[in-house]
Amino acid sequence: MARTSARTPEQEEARYGWITTTEAARRIGGAEPVTNDHVLALLEDGELEARDVSRPGARRPEWRFNPESLDAFLKRRTRRVA
Repeated sequence: MARTSARTPEQEEARYGWITTTEAARRIGGAEPVTNDHVLALLEDGELEARDVSRPGARRPEWRFNPESLDAFLKRRTRRVA
């Protein structure tokens, strides 16, 4: 029998280096996270890099986001007001 256990986003990132949609939403929004749909829209627009880690034949993708791509996105979108 296969062993299943839920991993925290931090454990996922430490194991694979890529983060979940929910963790990406938390990082983008800070204290007020954006929605997962918002993150997926950014992916569709080409703003973020992700890979689908779902099983072949899965009904929907299971995305993992590249933390470096996320950092670059945040840097591009950060503005300073004088």
